[in-house]
Amino acid sequence: MAIVFRPLTVADLPCLAQLDFSYRSDAELALERVHDGLAEITWRLTLRPLDTPYDNGHGYDLKEEDLQAAHRRLEAGNCLEWVAEESSRVVGLLEVEPREWRGAGWIWNILIDRSFRGRGIGRQFIQRSMEWGRDRGLLALVAETQAQNIQACRFYASMGFVAGGVDDRYYRYCPEPQATCEVALFWYLELDAAKTG
Repeated sequence: MAIVFRPLTVADLPCLAQLDFSYRSDAELALERVHDGLAEITWRLTLRPLDTPYDNGHGYDLKEEDLQAAHRRLEAGNCLEWVAEESSRVVGLLEVEPREWRGAGWIWNILIDRSFRGRGIGRQFIQRSMEWGRDRGLLALVAETQAQNIQACRFYASMGFVAGGVDDRYYRYCPEPQATCEVALFWYLELDAAKTG
């Protein structure tokens, strides 16, 4: 069956909570932080195999507050909100919010059900985001992912995104215990240099 891409509707929101957005990884981008006073601070990412694969279980399950936030973005009407579906079943979500003050589109979500990965849905989502961003006069797309999510890191790199920042405290104060040790990576795709093909 063909994958169909269309705008998100309010009726789609309950379906999103049923999807499996989990991931496993046998490696991570380990962060070394070296500092010697204020003048010399260095962060270094190194691809490191894991003795025990990282499994976020259902760490990406959309909770009620996530669905409410998506609903607010949908009602605002200024975001790119799309779904991918097969046989009338929603299998992926894309949400991008314009941040005009910095000339960028913030990718809130590119979530694809685990059983539908590897079928080009993410690539279509990025291409749609690029078109949308250019139409709005934005200069870049920005995405954030965890250093343990190697598949997402490889995906963004393959789409032309460049790692532009790390934050070893981004998740530190999250209520979920596993999140407190995760490192956030920020990825940037400059739209004037990005290809649409």
